[in-house]
Amino acid sequence: MSKGLRVFLWGNMPLMVRGMESLFASQANMEVVGTTARPKESVKLCRALRPDVVVACVRRDKSWPHHLEAIRTIAGELNISVLVVSTTDDWLMVQALHGGASGFVDVSNIRDEEELFQAVRRVARGQLVLRQEQLDIYMHHRVRLTPNERRMLAFLGRHLNDAEIAARMGIKPTSVRRRVERLCRKLNVQDREMLVELAEECVITGEDTEMVAVVLRDRRR
Repeated sequence: MSKGLRVFLWGNMPLMVRGMESLFASQANMEVVGTTARPKESVKLCRALRPDVVVACVRRDKSWPHHLEAIRTIAGELNISVLVVSTTDDWLMVQALHGGASGFVDVSNIRDEEELFQAVRRVARGQLVLRQEQLDIYMHHRVRLTPNERRMLAFLGRHLNDAEIAARMGIKPTSVRRRVERLCRKLNVQDREMLVELAEECVITGEDTEMVAVVLRDRRR
């Protein structure tokens, strides 16, 4: 017999996943129906178990694109609400929300356990779980790109040089450099190296010209 709200946990933060599992198991009206560290397995298990809410404890590392794809599939195809729990990371938050997540909880801002439980309940009811400042960030960093800007960003993400990009776009290498400079200004990144990093991680939709980007002005190497 079900104990109430059925929660599935997954992520690349194993200590946090285990901690969340213990917390939710202590609640009389919540049931942890499964856990995994693998994004592909999370999709498979969610398809079989049909939880009410998925809590994704994820951080940005090399596996993040796979976790993001799992968020898209679970939220979009399976129509299951996803709550992302992580450390402070505006870029990850915006990507997750754009991928279909219903909320983002920054663990550094959680005052007590009940706040986390309430976030899960709200997501289960179909509500968006964001602090006002997080919503402001999400809305601010929705940037419109032209088709050519999207192509340029895609080529940069593949680490093509100016001559290679120019050949594919039918322009001169000097024009590539000028367009890269304009993209840096538009996306508010400091230099080409940071633009390439953003191009590797960004989410670009298939048909429209919208891309989600986060200001990287505070990042330093």
